[in-house]
Amino acid sequence: AIMVSDEELIAGFSRCRELGALAAVHAENGELVHYLQQKMVELGITGPEGHPQSRPAECEGEATARAIRLAEILGVPLYIVHVAAKEAADAITEARLRGQHVYGETLAGFLTLDDTVYYNEDWDFAASHVMSPCFKPPGHPEAMWKTLQAGNFQTIGTDHCPFNVEQKRMGLENFAGIPNGCGGIEDRLHIVWELGVNTGRI
Repeated sequence: AIMVSDEELIAGFSRCRELGALAAVHAENGELVHYLQQKMVELGITGPEGHPQSRPAECEGEATARAIRLAEILGVPLYIVHVAAKEAADAITEARLRGQHVYGETLAGFLTLDDTVYYNEDWDFAASHVMSPCFKPPGHPEAMWKTLQAGNFQTIGTDHCPFNVEQKRMGLENFAGIPNGCGGIEDRLHIVWELGVNTGRI
């Protein structure tokens, strides 16, 4: 339900090439995510912690690498939005080093938070961080910084999509029902300046 087929992706890329447009992709393997979501529920994992467990970094890395290869074959420039996983960042870096026209975006949140937020005992706090791609395990935020420092990310966004507590509680019985999205546009500049410029990272 949340993933286009390769056939649809190829058709979209081909049309972008005809128009001279920049193709943009949210890269996660939706079929694998759906399968893992079902597995989590079967195991009795229904809280917000099921969100990152059903979206391992490999889901993002695989989809990113596949989109990059399809774009390369079709000769279309590609923009990968809200990258959270080192595997995805590495795929972008490798493509750019080959000379491919691939551009990357990470989010302010992905530079600062990891998946420990989903294990907070306060359900509302944990659910408030449910977004996709999800925050990844410790180590991935530093990989985002390194990719940014190397010039292989061109933008820092927020994927701003806030929900209130009542809306997030739609997923009380099953994490897959928690609306995906976090705020962040108001804080993006402050975060990037404080943790990037003031620390000397960028």
